[in-house]
Amino acid sequence: MPSLHVSIADVSHGGGPPSVSPPLLPPIPLLMHTTGAGESMKMATGSDGFVYTPNELETYSPLHALHVTNSKATLNTRNFTLNVSGDKVVFRTEEGSKKTESAALAKDLRDLLTETANNQVKDVMTGEPMELDDMLVRTEEVLKKYE
Repeated sequence: MPSLHVSIADVSHGGGPPSVSPPLLPPIPLLMHTTGAGESMKMATGSDGFVYTPNELETYSPLHALHVTNSKATLNTRNFTLNVSGDKVVFRTEEGSKKTESAALAKDLRDLLTETANNQVKDVMTGEPMELDDMLVRTEEVLKKYE
C-alpha cells in the first residue's frame, strides 16, 4: 500500500458534488451575493466566508482556504498545502513535498474535506467562527490511517 507519512501537528500551528441548501439567513451582519437563478452564492461573516456553485465549494478564513469539487480537493493553510486530485495526494510544506497515489486515501480525504466544507458553510450561515482545529485533527487521522 502506498505510504504518505505526514504530521499536520508539526506544521499547523496557530462521492458526489458538495450539497448545500441555504436555510433562512440568521439576523447577523452578512455579505451575500447570488447570481442568476441561484446558481452561485457568496457569503461572508466577518473574515470567514464561502463561495458555492453546483460544481464546487470554497470556504475561507484568515487561516485557511478549502476548495472542493467532484474530483479534487485543496486545503491551503499558512503552513502547508494538501492537494487531492484523482488518486494522487500531495502534501507540501516549506520543508518539501510528499506525494503518493492511493485511491482509498484520496477518497477518504475528499470525503472528509467535502464534509468539512459543508460544516464551514453552516458555521458562516449561523455566524459562528469556523472550527479549524477539528478539520486539522481529522485530516491528520485520515493520513495516519494510510502510513
